[in-house]
Amino acid sequence: MNRRDGVWFPAKTDCRWLWDLPTCWQGWTVVVCWWIALIAGVLYLSTIVGSLKGVVLFVAVMSLLLTAICYAKGERLRLRD
Repeated sequence: MNRRDGVWFPAKTDCRWLWDLPTCWQGWTVVVCWWIALIAGVLYLSTIVGSLKGVVLFVAVMSLLLTAICYAKGERLRLRD
């Protein structure tokens, strides 16, 4: 896999405002663990708690967490011509 100086998530080549798929095992580990936690949390909250507000809040927090990880370990995003 292509690896650039600690970058786990490279910027997309077509728009540069999004991150692409991970380029190393650490990035893939983050993505897989994030999906497992997201699915388990949604299933738990929807069956046990039964609150749609709780599920939406959980998904929002998980999305912010993944975005923060991508920002910290990903390529810097910038406008390109």
